[in-house]
Amino acid sequence: MGKYVLSLEAKASLKIIRSYTLKNHGKLQTTIYLSKIREKMESLAESPARGTVRDDIKPGYYSAFIELHTIYYKILPDCTGQVPPDTFIREFS
Repeated sequence: MGKYVLSLEAKASLKIIRSYTLKNHGKLQTTIYLSKIREKMESLAESPARGTVRDDIKPGYYSAFIELHTIYYKILPDCTGQVPPDTFIREFS
């Protein structure tokens, strides 16, 4: 399994996503959605180049969608399969 590390910003985003989903959609949907996000991050850690190149944001960055959110990340050059601590998640509309 590939490895990834979440930034403090990503952790904060996940807490917000959890809180919002719990309040608006209940415990079951919260569990399902957070599992989908986790699975997507694990999948990206396994095959990080599958994401979309986002040099328009910052050189070396990638993004991948998961329902209403986008995961932004970069691949560490010396550790293929690892996503560095500045990974973050943003909602898109």
